[in-house]
Amino acid sequence: MNSDMTYNLKQEYAKILYTKEEYTVKEVAKRVETTEAIVRNWISEGNWEAIKRCKMTWKEAHITNLYAMLDQLHNKEDKTYKEAGEAVKLTTAIKNLETEYSLSPTLEVGERFLGWLYKRNTEMARVVTLEFDKYVKETNDL
Repeated sequence: MNSDMTYNLKQEYAKILYTKEEYTVKEVAKRVETTEAIVRNWISEGNWEAIKRCKMTWKEAHITNLYAMLDQLHNKEDKTYKEAGEAVKLTTAIKNLETEYSLSPTLEVGERFLGWLYKRNTEMARVVTLEFDKYVKETNDL
């Protein structure tokens, strides 16, 4: 995997931890193995505070917007070749967002499981959390 993809995956992982799981900047930086300054920069540039407030990740919001644009194109009568090309581009963008950058399902299941385990065995949950982080990083080339 190229370094840009790794950076993007780390950023997405950080976004999920910060916006959905409500980790602190320090905790996020530690989990994704970057600096707190970089995480703060991502928060600022990506407007994660607003995302955190509405509990919808950028990816989900972006995909929703792309689907709405695609729907408008499909419902339009007398499409031009340019509009057909735009529909193809939108479809490709949606596919890329839904597949290549999708850590959300893995993280959501893992975090729910770890929350369940934490209530039953705190020490084991701590150990499993470290192993889960390794799993996410290794399987996503982070």
